[in-house]
Amino acid sequence: MRSHLFVRQFTSIGRLASLLPSPAATIAPSAMPTFTPTPEVIPIYRGSGLSLAFSPDGRTLAAGVGNDVRLWRLAGTSAVAAPIALAGHDDFIWSLAFSPDGQMLASGSNDQTVRLWRLDGSTTDPEVLSGRGAAVMSVAFSPDGQMLASGSSDGRIRLWRLDRAAAAPTILAGNGSY
Repeated sequence: MRSHLFVRQFTSIGRLASLLPSPAATIAPSAMPTFTPTPEVIPIYRGSGLSLAFSPDGRTLAAGVGNDVRLWRLAGTSAVAAPIALAGHDDFIWSLAFSPDGQMLASGSNDQTVRLWRLDGSTTDPEVLSGRGAAVMSVAFSPDGQMLASGSSDGRIRLWRLDRAAAAPTILAGNGSY
């Protein structure tokens, strides 16, 4: 079995999230720019993590763990509580992105959907955006938080205006296939 190291995101306050290839499947947030030889390790229990994202303020770490999203509140490089699990996808999660204001989290999955999680406590059910094309490999918010883009394994980019997320996305084609 081949091991992979996925590095996803630097935060504005200089932290790095990385997946460490190990039988225990762990997440290790480390302080930047000085790396310590033994970073704080947060176990992610069963399953494998494929994607990581820090919230814009650097205080929350999201991980795609199998079909679920796990959220940890951080104090420095330590988790301050057990993770919160967000369930909803029917297949593993490829990508995660926080909105610029940190109030939403988008997750893209092999189940061909993007789920939009509101983190302000107003609801626990995600909004499901489906362009029904292929596995969603990447998600990104626009800098103003008004649009969400997803990249799929069929080579298409789908753009949603978040004030009309229920409407069909604009599809940008011509990017080849994964």
